[in-house]
Amino acid sequence: MAWRCSGNSNKQLVSNLAASHIISSNEVAEAMSKVDRANYVRNPSMAYEDSPQPIGYAATISAPHMHAYAASHMLPYLKPGGRVLDIGSGSGYLSAVLYHLVGPTGTVVGIEHVDELTQ
Repeated sequence: MAWRCSGNSNKQLVSNLAASHIISSNEVAEAMSKVDRANYVRNPSMAYEDSPQPIGYAATISAPHMHAYAASHMLPYLKPGGRVLDIGSGSGYLSAVLYHLVGPTGTVVGIEHVDELTQ
């Protein structure tokens, strides 16, 4: 269950998501392991809770299980060198995860309408 996937570190969070079968591929687990959620939330002490977190300007970063599901469902389309458009990229967390799935020859573009979130 998603709400039981929280951890004390990014590594533990990803491990719990995999143990709960929310992450079912090594590629998604590896990509999420490379992007520390603490760098994308306002309160790093709550970064590894499997819940949405406020990021300011009436916006939230989605719960980690939602990012895991999104990346997993998109995985068949995310090939090395691929191109991704992330509309409503918010904190940029999912864009960073997707970058690791398309690799350095790929392109990920995040578009956010709240200018302050892009700073």
